[in-house]
Amino acid sequence: MLLAGLLLIEQIGGNKSAGKGRCHCLITKVLLDRHRRSETTWQSWIEQLEVLSSYPYIGKEGQA
Repeated sequence: MLLAGLLLIEQIGGNKSAGKGRCHCLITKVLLDRHRRSETTWQSWIEQLEVLSSYPYIGKEGQA
């Protein structure tokens, strides 16, 4: 989920000025349990996130 969030960041700040705050996150290395994961591996994790929407507790108010 953290990787997906980083990939969604396009802007930082409060939209006070045109063009200011634009950013792009480039993930250069992913470590899980101190082991490096290939880009192919973590990209496949991102592609599978939609499966979480079928879980009953995701997106339902008052449930965690």
